[in-house]
Amino acid sequence: MGRNNDMVKINGNRVEPGEIEAVCKKVLHLSNCVAKGFEKEGVVALYYTDDREIDAATAKKKLSAHLPYYMIPSYYYQMDSLPQNSLGKVMRSELKLHIQKNQMYVPPRDEFEKKLADAFKSVLAVDEVGIKDDFFQMGGTSLSAIELLTLLEGENISAQLLYEMRTIENLSNYCQKGKQRKTYHSAEPDRVLYGLLRLVGFFVSHFVFHRKILRNEIKNVKTPFIVIANHEAALDFFNLIGLTGRRMIAVMSASYYYTMPFQRLLQKLNFIPKQQFQTEFLDIMKMKTAIDQGFPLVIYPAGIQTSNGISTHISEQTWEFLKLMGADVYVARTEGTYFVKPKWASAYRPGKTTMDVYRLFSKEMLQSQSVEEIGEKALAALEYDAYKEQEKHRWKYKKNTIEGLQNVLYICPQCKQEYTIHLCDPYTLECEHCGFTQTSDEFGMMHNTKEPEREIRLVSDWARVMQAELVKKIKAGFSLTETVVIHTLDKEHHCFRENGKGSICLNQDDLVLKGTLFDRPFELKLASNQLSGLPVQPGKFLEIQHNQDIYRCYLDDRRKTMQFVDLLSLLALQDNRANR
Repeated sequence: MGRNNDMVKINGNRVEPGEIEAVCKKVLHLSNCVAKGFEKEGVVALYYTDDREIDAATAKKKLSAHLPYYMIPSYYYQMDSLPQNSLGKVMRSELKLHIQKNQMYVPPRDEFEKKLADAFKSVLAVDEVGIKDDFFQMGGTSLSAIELLTLLEGENISAQLLYEMRTIENLSNYCQKGKQRKTYHSAEPDRVLYGLLRLVGFFVSHFVFHRKILRNEIKNVKTPFIVIANHEAALDFFNLIGLTGRRMIAVMSASYYYTMPFQRLLQKLNFIPKQQFQTEFLDIMKMKTAIDQGFPLVIYPAGIQTSNGISTHISEQTWEFLKLMGADVYVARTEGTYFVKPKWASAYRPGKTTMDVYRLFSKEMLQSQSVEEIGEKALAALEYDAYKEQEKHRWKYKKNTIEGLQNVLYICPQCKQEYTIHLCDPYTLECEHCGFTQTSDEFGMMHNTKEPEREIRLVSDWARVMQAELVKKIKAGFSLTETVVIHTLDKEHHCFRENGKGSICLNQDDLVLKGTLFDRPFELKLASNQLSGLPVQPGKFLEIQHNQDIYRCYLDDRRKTMQFVDLLSLLALQDNRANR
């Protein structure tokens, strides 16, 4: 992989040239190539020495299955040799971007193209757009594409058409020749399957969650809308599904989606699989299509369930997404589902829960408010501390053991030693170093009967003590390394399979996964502050989801699994605050 200092930002997206080079060598069958990103121009160029010419259009199409659009090279230069210094290393500074004549500015030819050009200029905030200019190469993103489609409403240009055509010239030729418009397949969920799913939801919400509805403002809504929900437990969607007679489309984790044995049924329900903590244009396209076709859309902005009862980080891009979608937004806030199925527990513990569904924004309100104002109001509605809520409710849950919680609470709050907390019995945690002991009661609250003055009643408060210790570790400088077994997704058989071994290393700058994968050397390097979190099963594995790939990593010392995740989340949170 390329060195970290070769990394560039292309329209706000982090681009590693080494990753592009590895994909290009494999997909385009090149023996020697170098990728270089040009931040000012917002494009990537590929330089290669193989004795053949690459057709740019064909190459882009092949690479689109392996790289996000912002990492696909726009220009391909065949060279006799690559410039090198005396040590034999490629001198990237000598690699220039040469714009060919047929890629220079070509003005709009008619009123329709002028309208398209004006929309491109407005969204991209540029002074000049030619009909041969590629929307995405000029800085277009998933969200700005939605903004463009909103400006062009009535022109029958779909998200997929924009993604395929990309230039004003292509859009104009396609639309004005009267060709049948290609759109993404119908978003309509299968009526019979959805009826069965609603029946399952009835049993889950009544006999597992014992749900009580506080408000239900989506019951009689006929127009398209978006539901944003907090995410405390794996089956949260089943608590929501029966609250409207409409068939709702849910966005779900790609990791779960592709490992479900009934994946074909999910396809017929038109649920949208999405990599966690990253959003590609095609994801946005599917969500926009659902709204455009009149269906409600359900998303869980946090992306993952909480492990310690405290709500997880939500990307600020979520609020921009809501503003651009052109639909009313409702909040579905649950309380209590965390205790029914904590992420660290192996079994469900039926008990009481509540759900409150109400309108947070009308589409007119979204247009009148800034992204910052939208985010502030949405966070106030979504953020939670499950243990503080439970302290108020005092609901009892069956089989309320805490086996597995030691994988989340891995730092002793008294002596601050790591990995010394162990399970004494199904209800008690003890520190092997200092003897600190906590016992859980029937409500999930913690007690220290030996030394009441040292009691930390709420697990979420214990987690905050740990966070303070991890912040100290970050400030002092740290490097966390562990050997791993790497599993990759086998979509055909709906499971993960062991395909490699290596190590995972995290520090302030990078998360690096390296070793062998499919019997070949492998290395993936990502900027730590660009990853707001990692999907995790405490004490078992963590996942690195990158582009279209998922790497499920089983650490040799499973106790360290959560520390990788917690440190990474804190690094992203600190970076987010620094950029405000």
